[in-house]
Amino acid sequence: MKLHQNLRDAYLRSMNRSTTIHISFLDIASLHLDRTCQVFYKLHSGDRQRSASYLKENDRLRFLAGRYLLQEYLYEYGVLETLDQIQYDAYKRPVLKNTNFSISHSENWVVLAAGSKRISMGIDLEVSTQRYIPDHLEPFCEEERNFILEDNAQSRFYHAWTKKESALKAIGKGFLHNAQDVNTTRDHFVYDDKRYRWMSLDIASNVISHLCHDQDDIIMHIKTMPGQL
Repeated sequence: MKLHQNLRDAYLRSMNRSTTIHISFLDIASLHLDRTCQVFYKLHSGDRQRSASYLKENDRLRFLAGRYLLQEYLYEYGVLETLDQIQYDAYKRPVLKNTNFSISHSENWVVLAAGSKRISMGIDLEVSTQRYIPDHLEPFCEEERNFILEDNAQSRFYHAWTKKESALKAIGKGFLHNAQDVNTTRDHFVYDDKRYRWMSLDIASNVISHLCHDQDDIIMHIKTMPGQL
């Protein structure tokens, strides 16, 4: 009886894992610079070179923090893949063979979305700062622009922007795809016969973030990572 229960629990865990998107985020303000080498030396040579090429220390720290979040996900859920197995696809996206993941960062915040390879997903995060919104509307179609400028433009812009970028990440092409084809005023969009939806994430009062995915129903697991490597 115990054996059957264990098998059932393992089966349910595997089913949940296939429809679960794991979100983890951290504030890099508390990261210790001298400990980033623990992640750096687990990267393949190309990513080490990329990390070393950043001119600003914060850019390097954000990059390593994203890889740290991915490493912790792979370890916690027993995924038999490692950071040095990351490759880059034709659109220069970092990819793993059996894991789909998306990373975003803004200011001191870094966020990761990860899950089964069968789930197409993208995540974007922006720290809201004052800007002249009409100067930043090029990626938006006319309906989106009118909606953004109609009322509370600052908030609407960041919500639309993070929805837009998460969508372009989810379909796998980024801004190489025509950004205006994705209308963020709708509750979904269709690309390549897949229906994509958005979910808003509550991370911090001044942080706007959206997850885009192609599943009818998902389980979302969100955790704040400790501020140290």
